[in-house]
Amino acid sequence: MRWILRCGKRSFIFVCIAVCVCLNACASLEKAKEPIKVDNLAVRFEAGSAEAQFDKLLSSELEKQKLLIFYYPDDDIVCLEYRVNFYNYSLFWDEDNRTAFINALNRYKEDYEQRNLTAKKYLSAKRQYGTVNGLVMWYSFQKHAQGISYPDLEFGYYFKSNIPYFAVTQREAANVSETTNRQDAIPNMVLYFTREQAGVIAGIFDQEYLLTLRRVL
Repeated sequence: MRWILRCGKRSFIFVCIAVCVCLNACASLEKAKEPIKVDNLAVRFEAGSAEAQFDKLLSSELEKQKLLIFYYPDDDIVCLEYRVNFYNYSLFWDEDNRTAFINALNRYKEDYEQRNLTAKKYLSAKRQYGTVNGLVMWYSFQKHAQGISYPDLEFGYYFKSNIPYFAVTQREAANVSETTNRQDAIPNMVLYFTREQAGVIAGIFDQEYLLTLRRVL
């Protein structure tokens, strides 16, 4: 009788574990997200401009670059365009990723005000505030032969010259374009923002602002 009870308890525990595993699997499936899709030949209009710093080629210094920002109303996508190291990049943001950027920036500002930022966490700081999957298109000279990649975008911060920049680390990712060499890959790249620069991006990412742009159409 005791053996039966022990077996019953074990079966009950096993069933509980199985249920938990199934629930976690379902939750993971619910969290799964489709890759960002955009028709980059569709109608778009200027949403603003901003600035960011990038690592200078063969140097430890940073170089400031202008970001042109466009909005694709049909797909509800915002695009940051910039030229770095002889390549033109288009980084696309859907609403979920824009929200993640804003939330990460708010956490960074809170850590900044509370003096929680430290240069000792160099490796982990680049993904301190979360990671999303992005979409980047790039080309050197011929736009019709552009690369397409879906890199992870890690939100965090980096210290450069004792300045704790809010940072978006664009991780290396395979090129899936059919018009360029499939062996090419987009390299690691970091977009460094001051609080003011990131605030400009967050303002443009705000959904209420984008809705006002839609009403112009």
